[in-house]
Amino acid sequence: MAIDKHVNTLWGSGIPLIVGDCYRGQDHIRDILYAWDLAGRIVQKALGTFPVLLSGGLVTQGSGDTLNITPASGLVSYDVSIPNDWTVVPPAELAAVMTRLVQSIQQTNLAIASATLNGVATNYVKLRYAETNGNTRQRAKAAGVYAYELVPSFTIVVNTTVPTDYDIVLATFVGNTGGTFAITQRISEDV
Repeated sequence: MAIDKHVNTLWGSGIPLIVGDCYRGQDHIRDILYAWDLAGRIVQKALGTFPVLLSGGLVTQGSGDTLNITPASGLVSYDVSIPNDWTVVPPAELAAVMTRLVQSIQQTNLAIASATLNGVATNYVKLRYAETNGNTRQRAKAAGVYAYELVPSFTIVVNTTVPTDYDIVLATFVGNTGGTFAITQRISEDV
């Protein structure tokens, strides 16, 4: 059954004629997530590789057993949950994997406690997309606060685990505790 709409010439979109045919907030969120995913997939197809480092991410050894990393940006996979309002009440959630832009800030003397520094193991310096709690509101009927938005963020992981589509490899290195690191850089695509 199609939704009966007439054209709003000012915005070029359709406005529902019947009260039951409304555009809910979760529909808007789903459309935004779809647009972000579509934009990421277009860039992914243009570049031919995924995940992709778009710019930055130069890794150098800091003081002692630390790393310095320049700001980086790239595209990675990210798991999301979307309300499925087509199911019976209560609505269920759909799990989906989408493409997201991840951007990091400058890291100076980043501690790498999870790295294996034995002179043999290959350590991967990986950039991952993350979301953190944004603005909060006071609860009306209970004590405490809750976050009503998520803010795009990042994490940098350094370990010997082989990277997946959820990680952008900035560099690999082999090193000893208290010694120098042999760092191999990953070259960005420079889109």
